[in-house]
Amino acid sequence: MEAKKRNKLKFFLKTFIPFSLIGLTAFFIRGKVQLNTTINKIKMEENINLDISKEVIMEDMLEIKTDLLYLSQTTYLNNYLNEGSDCLGEWSKELYIFSKNKKMYDQIRYIDEKGFEVVRINSNRIDPNTPIIIKKSELQNKKNRYYFKNSIDLKLNQIYVSPLDLNKENKEIEMPLKPMIRFATPVFNSDEEVKGVVVLNYLGKKLLDKISTLYTKKPYSIPLLLNKESYYLLGEKEKEWGFIYGGKKGLNFKNDFPDIWEEIEKNESGQYMNGSQLFTYTKIRPLKTIDTMLESKKDYYWIMVSYVPKEHIDAIKTDRLLTFLFSGMTILSILGLISLVSADRKCSELEKINIIEKKNLELKIKNDELFHLSSRDGLTGIYNRRYIMKLFEEEFNLYKLEKKMTCVIFDVDKFKTINDTYGHLIGDIVLKKITKMVIENITTSDLFGRYGGDEFFLIFLDKEDYEVDEILEKIRSDIFNLILKIDEKVIRVTISLGVVRSTDQMKESEDMIVGADLALYKAKENGRNRVERYN
Repeated sequence: MEAKKRNKLKFFLKTFIPFSLIGLTAFFIRGKVQLNTTINKIKMEENINLDISKEVIMEDMLEIKTDLLYLSQTTYLNNYLNEGSDCLGEWSKELYIFSKNKKMYDQIRYIDEKGFEVVRINSNRIDPNTPIIIKKSELQNKKNRYYFKNSIDLKLNQIYVSPLDLNKENKEIEMPLKPMIRFATPVFNSDEEVKGVVVLNYLGKKLLDKISTLYTKKPYSIPLLLNKESYYLLGEKEKEWGFIYGGKKGLNFKNDFPDIWEEIEKNESGQYMNGSQLFTYTKIRPLKTIDTMLESKKDYYWIMVSYVPKEHIDAIKTDRLLTFLFSGMTILSILGLISLVSADRKCSELEKINIIEKKNLELKIKNDELFHLSSRDGLTGIYNRRYIMKLFEEEFNLYKLEKKMTCVIFDVDKFKTINDTYGHLIGDIVLKKITKMVIENITTSDLFGRYGGDEFFLIFLDKEDYEVDEILEKIRSDIFNLILKIDEKVIRVTISLGVVRSTDQMKESEDMIVGADLALYKAKENGRNRVERYN
């Protein structure tokens, strides 16, 4: 009996000690890897947030530039500058409609060469759909304002851009706070004489709200927008605009995070982990796309910071620690029970079963990987030609009697020109972008694959013609409005689509493909960038 107990104890210790050590070590390593993976994922998401925020800012700056140059060169204004006041009323109406539709400008003004306001359209805070045309008796002389002085001597199409600050009325900060950037450009008559400036007062809150909205899906991440001197343009409300208020001069990022600020001053962008705090930053130069005489153009920048507070990352670490402790105790209890009640033979059998199950799982994973590789297109990740054709044949045989099947073949217009002009790597990016936009517009019941080269194949089941037409038009429109910016080059892309619906005359799946091809050819003949149906 004693020998049996000793042997049982010996077996227990022989099994329990190594397995418990291995199990706890493996689980600790796994927990460490999971923690690092989670933090790395957060870091990646923070970089994406910054890229999107930067793109939003630059797109707004470009839009404002385009608006200002358009308004400074309209027919009504040019006629007024050369012929007199008869066209002024029409131009005021044009500015009114422009302000009503845009809703992003607090004021749109034309100031003559002597500094007198000739036309001013104010936004309407009570009713944004009804801007206000300021009466002639209420117009003012602005010859001493900095934006007039800094813009009246510029050349044609050059633009003055003021800093982002708070609007003041009668030298007092307007309440509620109204962040503002002023854009101004001179206008000339046909004799190239300067006749004043057009000024847009851009509502900076629109831009700040856009940035804040981007972060609503990531509540743990806090967006901060800083000026060059580290003052908050966007951040904690009580710390914003410290450079304007005398009592807030010390409320800035530099004083809050001196170590991080040293890194930001030295680099264009980067990530900084300070204990459990994560800072991701990049410098944004909003004047990059604007022709301006500002000597400080290259040095004028904002700093976008995406900040993950200590509390969030500490919570992740605590969660992983508690999981490790709880799971570790569970593992030890289970191993102790198994070691106590199991015999060598049963343990051996259990090990064999575990080995077999592991092999089966590995085999299943490999089979899944092989299936994925054999059915998916390597570039876009959607079905490849062989597999989409296999699905198409199967679905055709199921649906041909009900005539509820529609197939679409589409390709990229002048794709060879894109490849020849920008290279095949850019061509691949175009195909990936198009694939992504199509996937965003179709449902899980629709089948989508790459037919070959720049040709794609879509299958719609149980959808009416009007439903298919709406989806395809949305896809065409989204791609038409897509602007690809690559190495400062702007690429516009369109597609042509051929659509065919199954009919009694279509006995084989090839009949539908022929019809879709003919419709696609018709779309090309009719000017591309369109959807054509096979009749």
